[in-house]
Amino acid sequence: PLKANLAVQEGRLNIAMGSLEKAQAQLDAKQRELDEVQAMYDAAVKEKQMLVHDAETCRRKMQAATALISGLGGEKERWTQQSKEFQEQIGRLVGDILLATAFLSYSGPFNQEFRTQLMKGWE
Repeated sequence: PLKANLAVQEGRLNIAMGSLEKAQAQLDAKQRELDEVQAMYDAAVKEKQMLVHDAETCRRKMQAATALISGLGGEKERWTQQSKEFQEQIGRLVGDILLATAFLSYSGPFNQEFRTQLMKGWE
């Protein structure tokens, strides 16, 4: 009776071990799948962090560029006005040179004191 019981128990043990091996194989397969999915998740999280960092860097650069453009807006107006003034000066340049040469030619023979009086009267 003990040997018969032993044989029955060994049979049950073999069946249980077979089921355990199948379950272990399934567990190993699922663990591999879980590892793959975990690796994909980790890669996605890392990519998300990189994108968030890049977006923050881009936002800071955009703010700096906006501040620079705003600051240069006033400079554009000033440069435009100054360019117009330069064009006017270029238009008057020949006359100014003619006037300066005429004054120098006229006041050349006089002494420094008289030239200074002429300049004060001119202003």
